[in-house]
Amino acid sequence: MRKSLSVLFAVLACGVTAFAQMGGGANFDSTLDQLFDKTPVFSATLQTVMSGPGGSMNASSKMFYDHGNSRSEMDMANVSGSSLPPNALAQAKAMGLDKVVIIAPSSKTKVFTIYPNLRAYISSPSSSGATPTSNIQITKLGSEAVDGHPCVKNQVVLTLNGQPHQFMVWNATDLNNFPVQISITDQGTTATMNFRNISLGNVSASQFQPPSSYKHYDNVQELMQAAIISHVGGGTPATPPPGR
Repeated sequence: MRKSLSVLFAVLACGVTAFAQMGGGANFDSTLDQLFDKTPVFSATLQTVMSGPGGSMNASSKMFYDHGNSRSEMDMANVSGSSLPPNALAQAKAMGLDKVVIIAPSSKTKVFTIYPNLRAYISSPSSSGATPTSNIQITKLGSEAVDGHPCVKNQVVLTLNGQPHQFMVWNATDLNNFPVQISITDQGTTATMNFRNISLGNVSASQFQPPSSYKHYDNVQELMQAAIISHVGGGTPATPPPGR
């Protein structure tokens, strides 16, 4: 039981790290929000490649974004890399944890992590907080095509509450300067986010709330315990009774 639980926690960590911290995941924080000021409503397929001391990971997800509200949909079948524990996908699928939706409302006060197969979700405090005082500096480095889009390659330095954050951003001139590619390096880890199948506008507000029929858990440990009990016992304790 302890071994299974450790594997499941590793699976969850991979998903949340890729999306919540790198925007693919993610749950855009107050930093990344400001890179989309000219295209504040969109949906896209997001390919995130991460590499660092802990290994590498390649993840594909579906993104929805509307003026600071973000939604990421991930299937663990679309995650690969050396940082993914052995048999992680099989374990996650057996427990109903292989599909994950992460929603971050524009308030930046909380994050919803939703497991559709379990009809359950967790609400947790957001680490980013409200939109901070900021200053942005953009330096044009040249022109470069990305996935067939003519782009201006920029170095962007965002200073938030006195803390600088540096990005390489490729803004597509044929998509109202949408940042089709973003590269970030932080503490030895590099993440490159590539947006494809981009559709500007027309995102439903219902995408940014967990389904009312899903069961709410107070924390990850509680949901994991219910998932393991369900797997061992063959039941579905995470599913609310009919009519709720």
